[in-house]
Amino acid sequence: MFRIAICDDDRDFIFYLKKLITAVLGESSETEFFEYHSGRELLFDLYGQPEFDVLFLDVQMPEMDGNAVAREFREKYYSTMLIFCSGACLPTPETFKVRPYRYLMKQYSDSRFEEELKEIFEHLSKKRESPIVWGCYDKTRYKLGLDDILYISIAKRGCTLHLIQKSALSNVSDEMLNVNKLSDVFADIKDYGFAYAHNSYVVNMKYIKKRNSTELELVNGCVLTISRSKGKEFDAAFSRYLSSKYL
Repeated sequence: MFRIAICDDDRDFIFYLKKLITAVLGESSETEFFEYHSGRELLFDLYGQPEFDVLFLDVQMPEMDGNAVAREFREKYYSTMLIFCSGACLPTPETFKVRPYRYLMKQYSDSRFEEELKEIFEHLSKKRESPIVWGCYDKTRYKLGLDDILYISIAKRGCTLHLIQKSALSNVSDEMLNVNKLSDVFADIKDYGFAYAHNSYVVNMKYIKKRNSTELELVNGCVLTISRSKGKEFDAAFSRYLSSKYL
């Protein structure tokens, strides 16, 4: 079942989007919609609310615009797919800091909207089928989703999984051991948004906040070096990743 949140001050657009989503997924699909007519209404409802699979968020709203709402939303929900919807093309550097998956224009034709929605929900379905990585902490094994992992580094015996701070497991530990070699783990996850930035670690590109030619900063403030030997390989992987999300 998909948990779908739509935040827009235009009730007609919410009705229209729900109708298109239902047509794309099929009437028999198990889908739960959550409607919000302002950013503040959405943020107020987050406490005690399980994570959404996807949030469709209007950019231009009174009182609190979409970028401001998205920043607060991301503090609680690191993994939810975020889709901006707008009647004007207004992406800014701030827009990309909250890691949107798409920026959709409200004036798209029905057929263009349906194509976009098909890609979005195909990606969500693929995400649910992504590999499981096992982590070990204090003699206990934990099943980790890829969204739990910031980056993975070489360890003396196997590799170390560095977890996102908002992970449900971060109250156990923000680092766990995997007994497999880094190269073996990477072979299983390379098609899911991970890339070598250095011979010693692979990075979950979803959590890159900003980068330059020699360093990248993750969403938790961790700064990692991009090695010369991996620079071109990483640039190519990151470009493909961004193209798959924003083009």
